[in-house]
Amino acid sequence: MFNLQVGTKFINIEFDKICFFESHYANSHASLLWLLDNRELQISKNLHEIEREDHRLVRVHRSFLVNLANVEFIDRTKKLLHFKNDLVCPISRRKLKNIQEQLLSIPKQE
Repeated sequence: MFNLQVGTKFINIEFDKICFFESHYANSHASLLWLLDNRELQISKNLHEIEREDHRLVRVHRSFLVNLANVEFIDRTKKLLHFKNDLVCPISRRKLKNIQEQLLSIPKQE
């Protein structure tokens, strides 16, 4: 479970519902959380704070932290991660090989 502040409320989110966190484009002290149900939530933590809280999240780009368990596939040509709900996020060229190896080591759920 993740306990996150969204506006003035605190909510609990199951880890397996998280696709990725994205740094907020206008506020360096906040980030956006994208969920499997395609909801987007603005939270009051930056990526560095979130990354320290849970080792299961992987930095795939300077602006993105990802739950690899929800990645469907990698488009190596366009350098994009595709999620089970059709969301996509970029992956850094430097991290591509390492992320691909990590994905292969994750047991697939049916």
